[in-house]
Amino acid sequence: MFALALAGLAGCDDPVDFAGEELVSLRPGGGGGCIGCSLNSPTVNDALITELNLDGVANASGVTFVDIFNPANGNHYKPDMNLGRDELIARNMNNGQITYTGPQLVGKVLSLMTPTGPVQLRIVGFDSQVPSWSAGGAMVSVYRMQYNDQDNVTQPVCPNTSDDKKDMVTLIYGETYDRVTNAINPGQGRWFTIACVAEGAYKMKMMDYAPSGARHADLDQRKATLRMVTADYCGDGTPYTVDGTPVAWRNASGSVTPGVAENSLEAKWGPTGALCLDDPRYADPASIHCSVPACSGDGSFGPGIEWRTMLP
Repeated sequence: MFALALAGLAGCDDPVDFAGEELVSLRPGGGGGCIGCSLNSPTVNDALITELNLDGVANASGVTFVDIFNPANGNHYKPDMNLGRDELIARNMNNGQITYTGPQLVGKVLSLMTPTGPVQLRIVGFDSQVPSWSAGGAMVSVYRMQYNDQDNVTQPVCPNTSDDKKDMVTLIYGETYDRVTNAINPGQGRWFTIACVAEGAYKMKMMDYAPSGARHADLDQRKATLRMVTADYCGDGTPYTVDGTPVAWRNASGSVTPGVAENSLEAKWGPTGALCLDDPRYADPASIHCSVPACSGDGSFGPGIEWRTMLP
């Protein structure tokens, strides 16, 4: 599926120059910094490479993060991460000093070893100032990453994202996500997730619910967020929605408010899924395989309710 071929793409901070191609803004959503902030996603994360380990431990797909490579000088660097910002760091192999970080990593390569051979995942863009969707939330750092396939054709890492965002990801340190059940695996030490823009894990971070967020959301709050974004009413990883379905979400603290009108109540959410449900955002109610009590139009927050969703 992957190949070693490397195309020499130059880049800089926002906007990004793709080797002489049209300048492309890294900022999701243009001036507002919001891509899909009122649109849900049925997947938590569908990146081709979902998580990597900074110490070279292979992930479940057999992919190992070997080092960071600078094609300009031929040098290799030890990967690390700025934990407070979820940003990659390249350290000197001999003395451990930081050599590259932030926009300095544009043009560098994540050297990976896969079961079918080596892959070079290029960083072709970086923006550390993508605005949070949460009041008081910290700026989010976003990368553009690409690789070349066996035919030496440039490919993005996010196959299910819209065409102009297929190479756009953010990183989440210390936590991974099950592709089938959407379960969160917290406290994963030196592991980090590569989260595709417009999918559930990315949106959770944009709402300031990632482990590194300013709100310091706990595990139950993060579970509730992923269940809510993916319309996982039953809490078992079954999504009852499709990409781009509009929904108005609001959290209990009021730090995240909807970008669309709140016309009718859909559901109220906790870590196990929908605590009550009136009007599903997309699915036929008869198709939902679990029993969820009705909210009966009561949109108030109470104990254990992290989110309320309404239909525009």
